[in-house]
Amino acid sequence: MTELENGGPPALEPGDHRRLARVLLAAARERRPVEPLSACYPQLNVADGRRIRDSALADRLAEGERLAGAVASPGRAGEPRLAWITNSMVLTDAKVPLADLIDPHVEPRLALRLVEPLADPIGSVSALVRASRGLRLCLEVVDSRYAPGPTTMADEIADNCGTAKLYVAGDTAAPGADVLADGAIDALVMLAASVAHKQGGLEPGTLLVAPLHGTAGR
Repeated sequence: MTELENGGPPALEPGDHRRLARVLLAAARERRPVEPLSACYPQLNVADGRRIRDSALADRLAEGERLAGAVASPGRAGEPRLAWITNSMVLTDAKVPLADLIDPHVEPRLALRLVEPLADPIGSVSALVRASRGLRLCLEVVDSRYAPGPTTMADEIADNCGTAKLYVAGDTAAPGADVLADGAIDALVMLAASVAHKQGGLEPGTLLVAPLHGTAGR
């Protein structure tokens, strides 16, 4: 099941989604945090958050970036949340560009990097592992675009769950799947299905990132 199959209808209009996505993109570009969207739009729901997140991705792709993969972490109710990764977000070394960020912190993750293409639909995690080099250690740089204050799950999803940068530690093999947080295996399949749904399959080099034990919450 892809993430797109979950949740009810949005409360806001498509024009609102595009406008709010650009507000968050501008906040990141200018390093200027904004109030959580739900402060002005209390009706904002998870479906709105997903559409705002996806609209921001569409703007980034229109500017020449490429979809590189996705990150998952369990939400407040245990349901996996998705954040998109573009090529400009993937770091080539472990030096984090602090001048480009607002108030970042780093969280350890595990990643699958595909070396073989996979067609849509994605059936199981075993298919993902066969098409990859196995689990790799990585660091996710989380940098919320919101000013301090209460946020909802919809706010967090709209903000791409705060995902700003990602560094994968080369070909260093990670421990086995037993170190993944609860639900992370299902989250990897959800990520793969969502990315494949968006681009018609998975290409070599696609990154799928899941949380370690004890690092699942945001």
